[in-house]
Amino acid sequence: MIKKIFTIFTIITLALISVVTVNGVLTPLQKTNGSGNLNYKGTDDPILINNTYEYTDSEFRAVWITPLAGNIPKYTSQTQYKNVMTQVFDNMEEYNLNVLIYHVRIMNDALYESELNNWSSYYHRNPDWEALPWIIEEAHKRGIEFHAWMNPYRITNSYTGSVESYANSVSNSKNAASNPENILKGGNSLILNPGEPAVRNFIVDTVEEFVNKYDVDAIHFDDYFYISGVDDSTSRGKYNPNNLGVADWRREQVDLFIHQLKDYLDDFNQTNNKHVELGISPSGIWQNGDGNVTYDSEGNAITSGSKTGGMEHNNAHLYSNTVNWINKEWIDYIVPQSYWGFEHPVAGFADVMGWWNKVVKNKNVNLYSGIGIYMASSSSNTYSWQNNPDEMKNMMLYLNTLENVKGFSLYSYAHLNLAINNNSLFKGLFDNAFNAAWEQKVLLPEKVAGEKINPGTVTNISLNNDGIRNVISWDLNNLAKYYAIYKSEGTITYDSSELIDIVLASSSGTESYTDVDTSNYHYAVLPLSASNTSGNGVEVVNGGQITTYKVEFYDAFDNVIKTQYVEENLGAAAPIGPSKTGHTFIRWDKSFSSVTSNLKVYPIYEINTYNVIFKINEDTVSTQNINYNDDAIAPTAIEIEGYKFVKWDQAFTNISKNLVVNAIYEVSTYLVEYFDGNNLLKSEVVEYGNNGSAPVPPKKAGLEFLAWDKEAINITNDLKIYAIYSDAVYEVKFYIDGIQQEPTQHVKHGEDAIAPVVNKPGYGFVSWDKDFVNITSNMGINAIFSDEIFQVKFFVKDILVKTYVALYGESIISPEVNIEGINFIGWDQEFDYVTNNMNIYANYEIINYTVSYLVNKDVIKTEIVNHGENGTAPKLPIIEGYYFLEWNNSFDKIKENTIVNAVYNRIEYTVSFKYNDKIISKQTVYYGDDAISPDIVLKAGDEFVEWSLNFSNVKGDLVIDAIVEQKKYTVTFFDLDDNVLLVVDVLEGESAIGPEAPQITEKTFEKWDKNFENILEDLEIRPIYKDNSSEAIFKSCNSFSIFQAITIFLSFGLIVIFKRKH
Repeated sequence: MIKKIFTIFTIITLALISVVTVNGVLTPLQKTNGSGNLNYKGTDDPILINNTYEYTDSEFRAVWITPLAGNIPKYTSQTQYKNVMTQVFDNMEEYNLNVLIYHVRIMNDALYESELNNWSSYYHRNPDWEALPWIIEEAHKRGIEFHAWMNPYRITNSYTGSVESYANSVSNSKNAASNPENILKGGNSLILNPGEPAVRNFIVDTVEEFVNKYDVDAIHFDDYFYISGVDDSTSRGKYNPNNLGVADWRREQVDLFIHQLKDYLDDFNQTNNKHVELGISPSGIWQNGDGNVTYDSEGNAITSGSKTGGMEHNNAHLYSNTVNWINKEWIDYIVPQSYWGFEHPVAGFADVMGWWNKVVKNKNVNLYSGIGIYMASSSSNTYSWQNNPDEMKNMMLYLNTLENVKGFSLYSYAHLNLAINNNSLFKGLFDNAFNAAWEQKVLLPEKVAGEKINPGTVTNISLNNDGIRNVISWDLNNLAKYYAIYKSEGTITYDSSELIDIVLASSSGTESYTDVDTSNYHYAVLPLSASNTSGNGVEVVNGGQITTYKVEFYDAFDNVIKTQYVEENLGAAAPIGPSKTGHTFIRWDKSFSSVTSNLKVYPIYEINTYNVIFKINEDTVSTQNINYNDDAIAPTAIEIEGYKFVKWDQAFTNISKNLVVNAIYEVSTYLVEYFDGNNLLKSEVVEYGNNGSAPVPPKKAGLEFLAWDKEAINITNDLKIYAIYSDAVYEVKFYIDGIQQEPTQHVKHGEDAIAPVVNKPGYGFVSWDKDFVNITSNMGINAIFSDEIFQVKFFVKDILVKTYVALYGESIISPEVNIEGINFIGWDQEFDYVTNNMNIYANYEIINYTVSYLVNKDVIKTEIVNHGENGTAPKLPIIEGYYFLEWNNSFDKIKENTIVNAVYNRIEYTVSFKYNDKIISKQTVYYGDDAISPDIVLKAGDEFVEWSLNFSNVKGDLVIDAIVEQKKYTVTFFDLDDNVLLVVDVLEGESAIGPEAPQITEKTFEKWDKNFENILEDLEIRPIYKDNSSEAIFKSCNSFSIFQAITIFLSFGLIVIFKRKH
């Protein structure tokens, strides 16, 4: 969407250096030390600020608040936290601020209840109350927007362990940091990896969870994206189909995230009729450049960057291409952290914000300025922040001049709180800005996100005065989110000076507003929708509703230049006719002298026409009358001998003024080329009638230059000129001791001379001092003789074996070569005609041998080993039941073919037999053989059952226990008819317990026929009885003793016990 073009009318006066705007005067900003105007960096252009702040209907007035920097304390109780935040809202209202940017995600955590992110320690690890719903509700009650400030990637700034150990420590498996592939480490800092799709999805899911839970006005990211020192080569290897470099690839990853999130929020807003904005607050410098901004046909900003010097967030290490996001409208607003003072030498406030103002010019992205109020108390040099109490006020007055800046945000709340608490430094800065620019309440700027909702007007408005207050009432407007309340002693003009409050709309019933003032005022209610779109205000007085209409005057670019509310049948006051380049304002398109409805009034223009005169040599050849922005048509240029028409001296398209256009001619020129055959030697451009300048002809082997085939004089056309050559002949003379040997030879180029016979007694002829083949010049050639003595050395394996002394031309007899381990082949050069010192080396080959390695007569490796070198043993096979002991032959310093056998021994194991925890036999058994069961002497009562382990085919050490059990015997009790009464198993040496003997008439049981104590064998036991008689009975009774009675009683008891057991 093309933004409005802000037109400045200027009047230059001699008395003051100032510019008069539509609403006020622009004045050069003075240096703090009073030494003159403050200019834009590297220019003589003064920075202009408004002399008086020009209030607008709407302005973004925000403050950042975070527990990370100690702006507010951690949560301890519901009462404590409500008191803290209530004070925050009170302090914001004190300075008429209308947006709270509250930190909800600091270190991959949450200051709210979340399924994806753990509770933040900056709030409370396990709170008993979630503050966020209440904070958002309280903000909206006061007409304050709530923007949720999130850091998308940051995990921690202080972790020394590995990413794997950190990921293992994350208890929430839904959190992206639980996977080490999603983490990057730089120094002691960890971030989520922007290059992993899972990370992008996770952050979008985090935002999705948040906006579905809370009535939030915006999602707000600050400047933390990539960090320095990270290695993301693994991710680049997976996701780099375009083979981008590191910087471009990282920018692409952040681009993908921002685009994906914007698409989600757009869908969310459309589906839910919401207006959640996406805002970014990057560092102040996108990229350092020349400060210029141009635009393509789509209105996209084209720029090298701001005229600054400092860290660039488009490059290392943040890689966030915010200009691209603006051009593609992937964000709804941007708040550059333009924290520096006006007088900062490399990043002055005006150099930064003036550039951003141009970048957003044609895009539907709201621009706000981040104000670094904290710099006023910085220990480092922050220039004018530290010594100018009007610094923030001047920033407001400067931003007031920038057509595309719609507000600001203060960093941070801590410094606002200092001002509230009468800190002298900050109270002065805040009060000066407040008194100049914030005294009046303002509406919020219309939102970029979501569909615009026009809430229309309110109905049934009334004003009642009960003697102590004025109460305004009206019917609920279902499209209103807020109502703006205006108050004036006269007719309401809806100027910000009349705005007294912004109240949250209720959900049902009649709305009302109470003013404790009882004077006779005019009031008006203006509904505001969720998109911050203003409806039509309705004015009311004690006498009833006043019908007013909104009259909007537009400029040629569909921008509202004046809004006026006019009572019914009264007239509006038109502004000065707006200018339009190339046009003259004629009138407004409709009457507004008696307004009876809302009006939109547009200007009507007449297009300007201009004279375009074409001249050749001061003679007019064409005069044309052209409408603004149309093109003139060039006449045909006449021909002038020796000259050619080049162009017209200026453009005559898009005509916007009277023009005189002159033809430009230049002397005709011609191309002159010089050749050697097909080889271009030189080319030159020669003006009409002038002479050319031939090059020096190249020297050619065997040829002599004669002339050029054409003369390069009085040039009137293009020429090609060729060099002419003839064959060359050279003189060759041979000399012996300075005496020429006749005759002199004449040799054609490239042919050979013939040497004469040489004879000098007492000397050996060495050579001629020059080669005389392929003659290419005149030559003198001298014979060389010598009687010098030379050394000839013979080497074998780099060892000197013999040195000879020889005269020039002498032959040498070579020494014998007899060295162990080599086969001598010959010498590397001839020595039958010595002409210099010589080092002669033997050619030989090393003798080598075959080394064979055998296991059980099978060759497992054969290798070739040079004489005197060592063999290399192979990896041995494993032979079941055997272990390798040694090789039977050495394979070190081999001097013959060698066979080496591996020697294996059988593996032995120890088999121990144990009885009663004592070893009774220990045997050594070869692998696979059987152990022999030993004899065993059992103790009384034991009976051998078996051994605990198998000891055949032994394949390891064994400890084998004897398994025994105690001996048992069977004791069987019969009656006299051989019926079995009882069968008892009894351990050896123990006693059996007998049954009760059966009773037999006229017989008395006497005893059992065998003893059943200390049983040592199987037994069969029968009862013995005796016959009864009365006498015997009588005698028995008389002789019955107490002892016998007790014995019978005990016997009976044992029998009973025995029966109960069995």
